[in-house]
Amino acid sequence: MNYRMHSFVSVSCMALAAWIGLAMGMPSEAQAQQIIRVLPLGDSITHGVAPFPSYRYRLWQKCINAGIAIDYVGTRTDNCLGSVSYPPYVGIPFDRQHEGHCGWRLQDLYDDCVPGERCAEPQPGTAYQGNLFQWSLGYTADMALIHIGSNDIYRRTNPWTFLVYAWFLIDVMRLDNPNINIYLAQMLPISGQSQSQIILLNSILSVIGAVRTTPESPIVMVDMYTGFNPTLHMFDGVHPNSAGEEMMAQRWFNAMLPALTGN
Repeated sequence: MNYRMHSFVSVSCMALAAWIGLAMGMPSEAQAQQIIRVLPLGDSITHGVAPFPSYRYRLWQKCINAGIAIDYVGTRTDNCLGSVSYPPYVGIPFDRQHEGHCGWRLQDLYDDCVPGERCAEPQPGTAYQGNLFQWSLGYTADMALIHIGSNDIYRRTNPWTFLVYAWFLIDVMRLDNPNINIYLAQMLPISGQSQSQIILLNSILSVIGAVRTTPESPIVMVDMYTGFNPTLHMFDGVHPNSAGEEMMAQRWFNAMLPALTGN
């Protein structure tokens, strides 16, 4: 799917106009075609661990700078383990929506979390339960940015189980939108954990990406593993610091740009 923004007087004016159209709920037909609904999906790395805002904030800034109007979608607007400040950028408030779930494995996107295990704090009125398909019906993303699997490493998820749920994840995305662009990340390294296990799960994701990509719904692999140093790019050996979030945002942006610009 190709998307191209038309030129306006300046990047900030164009992005502001797109945001105002979203906020009012009355975009013109041309604006509606230009605004790309992006689903950030994953665990705490997507959710964002305070005091860091997650890659989502930096990616949003890069899209504004490039004159690309995106609308983050998802059922959550919070951060993991505390609140985070999101300063407006060129006068535009940050779009906080996402589908990041702190502490969740891949299978938890569909299942109740096992009692007694670390799991995301439920939002008011909800339980520890993932219902990705039902959630997706509420926003129908054009693009999905998927980074998940770190908690599968911690909890020693069987690779075959991981494969089955990763395969099913593609089906869920396409049931809601058969033409969705899927950006599937090879997960970040984790300090103190088996790198061979991380590489194995990343290889599973790569195989799924290669086998399941289609012209109508392409799957683009995004390498978040290579060159990512837990000492330099993480604050706790697991979650990105400012430098790590910038690296992730740039890699997402580079992967998305061909589809966003039609090049």
